[in-house]
Amino acid sequence: LAPMVCSDKTCERGGPDVSMVWGSVRQPIISHGHGQGFASEFIWDGARDYSAALALPSCTAFWEAVGLKQAQGYAHGLVAYAVDKLSHRWGAEGGLFPMSLCGNMALVALPAEAKALAGNLGDAARRLQDALHDKKVECPAKVVCGKLYLRISAWIYNEPRDFLSLARAVDEVVR
Repeated sequence: LAPMVCSDKTCERGGPDVSMVWGSVRQPIISHGHGQGFASEFIWDGARDYSAALALPSCTAFWEAVGLKQAQGYAHGLVAYAVDKLSHRWGAEGGLFPMSLCGNMALVALPAEAKALAGNLGDAARRLQDALHDKKVECPAKVVCGKLYLRISAWIYNEPRDFLSLARAVDEVVR
């Protein structure tokens, strides 16, 4: 499995006296190299998995090949497609916000029948989300301004058929 998170930290040298800038930079977990210079203080804290750092060159190469802007554009277009298709399917009003304000996430109104899942909207949202989870579908259900919504999202590994599967799962639960 690939590491989930990695960051790259750079510190600018502050002129001839490097310790003026680097001397004030500290990490929250102290390494056994504490007090032995900048590099030693960050080198080994005893609780680090270096696989994320070792994966950085491959990650950088991947994004250079795919193109981050292209990936963001694909994801945004897919979410807009999903909002349109889901809204039409459920006879709902569409997304809570205009797509121009959405990146790769949006809130799409659920069918009116979803309200009947429980006595109040908060419980209905929880029941729907739990039922979707039981169907191996991960999609949060939210109550916003007295209405039920699904918070849908897309990324480069998603396809239009993923949202058809979501629609079918919601239909099975609420209808």
